[in-house]
Amino acid sequence: VSRIGSPQIRNRGTITGNICNASPAADTAPPLLVHDAEVVVKSLGDERIMPLEDLFAGPKINSLEPDEILTEIRVTMPNGGTASSFKRIGRRKAFTLSIVSAAAFIQMEGKTCVDANLAFGSVAETPIRVPEAEAVLMESELDEEAIEEASKIVYDTVQPITDVRGTAEYRKDMCPVLMKRALAQ
Repeated sequence: VSRIGSPQIRNRGTITGNICNASPAADTAPPLLVHDAEVVVKSLGDERIMPLEDLFAGPKINSLEPDEILTEIRVTMPNGGTASSFKRIGRRKAFTLSIVSAAAFIQMEGKTCVDANLAFGSVAETPIRVPEAEAVLMESELDEEAIEEASKIVYDTVQPITDVRGTAEYRKDMCPVLMKRALAQ
């Protein structure tokens, strides 16, 4: 959190505001995605709960109706044997949009990974998960072979663009690197 926005934004902004903005580069989105966050959306006459990923409809477009407001983010308390990590590359440590970001969540039973979630920001039209890569990591010992196979899937899945912050090629190359760093941590 200390690397998201500026001190002024961290003191006045909200996580819900950050995700409702629906920026593909929102730094709060990948960590929430790997923790299977849900959001509570309310209107005058209704309330609905949906997975966070359903909030993102496109770049800077959320799925809220004009009369709705996001009132709550729900994250389930993880079981024992779990760990998560968030990594990002930006021009500065804070107060800058990420060129690329990655979050990882794993649950281990002994030496075996029984749950793995991977999410990335700034590499698609919305923050994304990569379930095919997650499946490769599950039921493995998170050995070099499984991590390399997952890395290839991540590389093939992300579809970044080139903009003033970075090229599509650089972003694509950095996704497996950040994933490996997050898993190592």
